Amino acid sequence: MVVCILIMRPKSFSIRVGEKEIEVGWKALEVLRIIRAKGSIRAASEELGLSYRNVIRIVRTLEKDVGGKLVITRRGRGAKAMLTELGEEIVSTYVSSRIEALSARNKIPARVISITSEGLSAIVVAETAPSIVKILITREALNELGIKVNDTVDLVVKASNIAIVK
Repeated sequence: MVVCILIMRPKSFSIRVGEKEIEVGWKALEVLRIIRAKGSIRAASEELGLSYRNVIRIVRTLEKDVGGKLVITRRGRGAKAMLTELGEEIVSTYVSSRIEALSARNKIPARVISITSEGLSAIVVAETAPSIVKILITREALNELGIKVNDTVDLVVKASNIAIVK
């Protein structure tokens, strides 16, 4: 199925999945994004301050709306969750659209020249013409973004900091 963005709104995200047009709340998209990043429904419930049961309800409602399975779970000790291909496509569309919504003048293209992990943090050194920039990010963010040496990334400049996106 092809997922495409229709409209980003303050409280929701309108997408087309196949022939269906669906209005998806930001919370549901964040649930999927966190499950993708952390591999756990419990992690999504903790990070968003929702009950485990509520997160499951959000996922099942979204699955019903899109007409397909979005999350696969493994029960028992060390329970894991992962997104299906459709779930991955929806989250990728959501994440890339959030990045595209940023003003172009706030993005600086760069090439990653080194990465140093230190405890829970990582230092990403990126080359922009004509500067070298060091960015301190969490190790979790580094893993979630899948950043590697020689990757082309955008440095997103905010009022008080610089974020890195891929």
